[in-house]
Amino acid sequence: MIEPYHQTELQHIIHINELSTLEERFAPQLYPEKLLSSLQDLQINRQDYTAQLLQSALITIETYYLWILSVKELANNLNTHPSNLNKQFSKHSGYSPYQLINRIKLKHSLHLMQYPDLLLKTIAYLSGFSNYQQFGECLYKAFFVSPIVLKQKVNLYGVESVWKTRESPP
Repeated sequence: MIEPYHQTELQHIIHINELSTLEERFAPQLYPEKLLSSLQDLQINRQDYTAQLLQSALITIETYYLWILSVKELANNLNTHPSNLNKQFSKHSGYSPYQLINRIKLKHSLHLMQYPDLLLKTIAYLSGFSNYQQFGECLYKAFFVSPIVLKQKVNLYGVESVWKTRESPP
């Protein structure tokens, strides 16, 4: 099973006593009902072992995206090899598992950017990024702006409007 982010590592990001309060306050954004939950969302029309593997991977990604740190970890959880998982996703969806994980994390981070009192470092953690630098690089690759500018755009134009401006795949 995928292990959650270690509590002691969070002390550099936020005070540990604030963590439960943040998770309670932002629960709807932390655990959205649906981000990308079916093969049809990726235009995959298959009914075989590959489809089952891809569907299981999507469910795992959606459920554990806050804690998945690598494709190897995801593949181990699905009892397959990382290269097989990469090959099947790329062949049938055009996305790698890593791109899908980051896509969900990015969408999640945009929703959290609507809250002006949340620091960007906190948003990075709450979106499942291992550190602020990775968060910033991922955002820049997708939107060609810094996290600060992106947060301003989200507050001006809204999440969906900003999401449509990204480069695909993120």
